[in-house]
Amino acid sequence: MDWYTISVLIFILILVVIFYKDRKNVQRQSILLIRRTQRGKRGLITLGRRFPRFWKGLGIVAVIFSFMISIYIVYFLVELIGTNFLVEKTIPGLSFVLPAPGAETVIIHGAILVPFWYWIIIIALLVVVHE
Repeated sequence: MDWYTISVLIFILILVVIFYKDRKNVQRQSILLIRRTQRGKRGLITLGRRFPRFWKGLGIVAVIFSFMISIYIVYFLVELIGTNFLVEKTIPGLSFVLPAPGAETVIIHGAILVPFWYWIIIIALLVVVHE
C-alpha cells in the first residue's frame, strides 16, 4: 500500500473517531452526516465585527462578480447544449467530480475522478464560501 492510500485511510479513521466521540451533536440529513457546533459561528461573528468595511466592500464585489459569472455560465451551458445536439461529435460537458482511489485524475463517462486530497480541498472551499 502506498503513502497516498494510507493518508486517505488515516483521514477517514480520524473522521470516524471525531464523529463517534461527538455523536450527540451529529445529525444525519439524507446521505450527509452533519456535526452541529457553535464554535465556527462565534468565530465568523467576531471576524465580521472586526473588519466591517472590508466585508461590506468584499460583499459588493462578490455580488457583481457572481452576476457576471452567472451570465457567462448560462452562455456556456447554452453553447454546450447547442454543440452537443447540433453537431454529430459530442464533446465532454458537465460531469460529476468525484474522489478517485488513486493519486491521478481519471476521466470516465459522466464523471471526473480527481485525487482524494484535491476533492477534499474543493469540498472544504465550497463549504466555507457557501456558509
